[in-house]
Amino acid sequence: MLHFIKQYFALYKILCRKISQTFASFWWKKKADQNRGIHWKSWTYLTLPKVKGGLGFKDILLFNRALIAKQLWKLLTRPNLLVCKVLKAKYFPQESLFTVPKKKNGSWLWNSWIEVRDSMQEGARYDIRDGKSMKIWEFPWVPSLLGFKLSSSPTDTTTHLIWVKDLIDQTGRHWNTQLVQSTFTDTEAQTILNIKSLDPLTPDMLVWDSGTNGAFSVSSTYSKLVAQKMENNGLCREQQSLNKTTTSEARIHLSTYILWWLWKARNLWIFEDSWMEDKIVAELAGKDWGQCAAILILVVSAVVEPFLGISSLRLADAHNGLGVATS
Repeated sequence: MLHFIKQYFALYKILCRKISQTFASFWWKKKADQNRGIHWKSWTYLTLPKVKGGLGFKDILLFNRALIAKQLWKLLTRPNLLVCKVLKAKYFPQESLFTVPKKKNGSWLWNSWIEVRDSMQEGARYDIRDGKSMKIWEFPWVPSLLGFKLSSSPTDTTTHLIWVKDLIDQTGRHWNTQLVQSTFTDTEAQTILNIKSLDPLTPDMLVWDSGTNGAFSVSSTYSKLVAQKMENNGLCREQQSLNKTTTSEARIHLSTYILWWLWKARNLWIFEDSWMEDKIVAELAGKDWGQCAAILILVVSAVVEPFLGISSLRLADAHNGLGVATS
């Protein structure tokens, strides 16, 4: 499939399902002339990240949505482009892309983009600088809040507060603390007061909360969509938090202990006709690893670190992240 089609047009779910079926048939069939093989695992699970038990194949539907989100990001961050000017003049001349509803007379392309907008909006927020272009009650601008929006509603005494700049003092560099605390709940007020990016000479800036340094990326958007799918479909497994990298030193070391105990369990079964349950094998391997790791951390801290400058914190964090017992 041509890349620009996936990048600009929202694919139908049935089309994505058929493409996924074609991929699955290709990987599961044993011979080239075989129509299909035995599908030992659902394609839904194979598209999960490797650290979640999948194989990391792309979910066509979600990847398509992540690519379209990139175009929406251009509409928000590059308003001087000709296509952005045309779309804004037609669909939201007086509104924000975040607040414009789906149009009955809108094109199929635009309405499909609006559907993607709703999922993209969860990761986009504004970094407040001068506060002149941000509406207090409508725009996503408060970090750590759900949807980056305020849950409070304007009252009769706060209807005059429309723009974020109304909450900033005359210098433009500090919040009007008394006004903020009297207008919002304690949690919202404290979150707002913790924003330290105020600058009267700089306009408000849109940032991608899940990206590096606020920059938008398709990969981070796709990861967020996959996480939402896992949560909605009940695919999240209860497990200990592992290191972010699947080839970390800690996991490699732990795997050697698991293999060793699997070999011992095999010998017990063959030579002594004694069966060791999987859970016991894992517990014994984790116990041995925990004892060895604890000793290694002490050695690195006392001997190696002073001479080579190697920090033991990384090893300790990896050890704690695996959640294994040391006793």
